[in-house]
Amino acid sequence: MKAPQWARVGECWRFQWADCGIAMSLERPSQNGYGITAEITVEAIPNGVPGGHIHWSRLRLSDTDDRDKLARYLTKRTGDERNTSAIDWQTLLQQACTITARDWRKGDPVIDLAAVVPPTTRPYLLDKLLPANETSLIYADGGSGKSLLGLTIAIAARAGVVLPGNLRAHQAVEVLYLDWETHEVTHARRLRALARGFGIAPPPIHYLRMSQPLVMSQARVLAEVDRLKVGLLIVDSIGFAAAGDINDADTATQMYNALRAMNLTALALHHVNKAAAERTEGAVKPFGAAYFWNGARNAWELRSTATESQLRLSLWHRKDNDGGRLGQPLGWQFDFDNEAQTTTLRQFDIAQDAELSSFGGAAFVLRSALRKGAKTVNELVEDTAIDKDTIKKTLARTSWFIKLVPGGQGRGHEATWGLAE
Repeated sequence: MKAPQWARVGECWRFQWADCGIAMSLERPSQNGYGITAEITVEAIPNGVPGGHIHWSRLRLSDTDDRDKLARYLTKRTGDERNTSAIDWQTLLQQACTITARDWRKGDPVIDLAAVVPPTTRPYLLDKLLPANETSLIYADGGSGKSLLGLTIAIAARAGVVLPGNLRAHQAVEVLYLDWETHEVTHARRLRALARGFGIAPPPIHYLRMSQPLVMSQARVLAEVDRLKVGLLIVDSIGFAAAGDINDADTATQMYNALRAMNLTALALHHVNKAAAERTEGAVKPFGAAYFWNGARNAWELRSTATESQLRLSLWHRKDNDGGRLGQPLGWQFDFDNEAQTTTLRQFDIAQDAELSSFGGAAFVLRSALRKGAKTVNELVEDTAIDKDTIKKTLARTSWFIKLVPGGQGRGHEATWGLAE
């Protein structure tokens, strides 16, 4: 009997024995105290064309008794008990199970870091927001515009449109949007309105309505990622995609491990808790276990204000795991023309919005004040009403600011501060 032709697609291993007219698929492997188990599907493929379902079950791959029992069942199922030229099911199962187990366990190869030549600058799929091949997080209260923002980012990544602040994708990629919150009609309507605002035809964004947690749907999603050649995966949102208690560290680690297994750039949308949503100033963390924060390589907090025809977003860069300094906040405004069914996007100055600027903390308020020119600490106290100690600490610790030497004034004169940029 010849060795099978086989290929791995995501978390599915597919085998064909052309000389026997048989195909098998082993998928969704998992390991427990009994070894590796996987779902097995057996089909007839006369002349290489799928001809009929034979069997489906879950099988312990390393258990000889389980394989022998299944081989006897398949022999009866195909009516080959007395046929001396019957299919050797034991050999087929042995080949498929051995190959699958070894391939699943081997993982990535060991790499010599000294031989890796890193790029001179950090690679991004989309400037500032999406480091390439990493998982980024955008978190906010419900109804803040996370899904609209996620779809806008999807359009930028797929169609190459330039976002406010001259942010652009470095390459056009296929996007898969995993949605646990609404349905395709809502997203299709938003897609068309945004495309009209950008002046383009609606780009193809792959959409998958989800109901099971991501870790339970991993094999299906991986297969779609492989089939569609996806370069950006969007998860909307973590609270619904997670399998278990959102406050449990295991829930967070399983979620990020599933995303890491996709081996692509991912954007996860997430919520904040009630207390964080009610805050009127400063930074907050995402809802749930600390590992939801720790697992993200890049994180932005979203705050917004809305009217019937307008949505203002302030995006605050809260985390960068690559060691770079945090980026400047982004102020974006969506304008809705319901009659024309058009959504346009433009930049706005967060410093001009008292409600949103408060979420930048002392550093942002001081930065806004120093845009008008260099000032002393005492002048900043008068302009901002922030206490003197907080101002001193913020100026000294934040890379936005630089101490200026008062030329010609000599010692004893109070130094002024300006913007490093």
